[in-house]
Amino acid sequence: METMTKLEEYLDGNFSALSGDAYHAYADNLNLDLDDIEDWAQDCENDYLGEFSDPEELIFRLVDEGVIDLSGIPDHLIHYFDYEKFARDFMIGDAWEMGGFYFWNR
Repeated sequence: METMTKLEEYLDGNFSALSGDAYHAYADNLNLDLDDIEDWAQDCENDYLGEFSDPEELIFRLVDEGVIDLSGIPDHLIHYFDYEKFARDFMIGDAWEMGGFYFWNR
């Protein structure tokens, strides 16, 4: 019988919409010990934005969900909004990515 890792034990005992890979990405980026997952798992879950193919896809999702509010931009100007450039700037300080998993930068 194989011994479960701390991550497997955590995932087995706690409902989470995140995959083990998302926890690994979070731990790797922040140099956290997977054996101490109980100490930082909630922060990971709170900071998790989702899995996306690129930052621009993340921005489209955040706009669709109302997290980024573009309602102040008049209809005749909204088509000038540059999602790609906004995504680039967003990733400079507001969020980070590892392995396709995106997290708030807090």
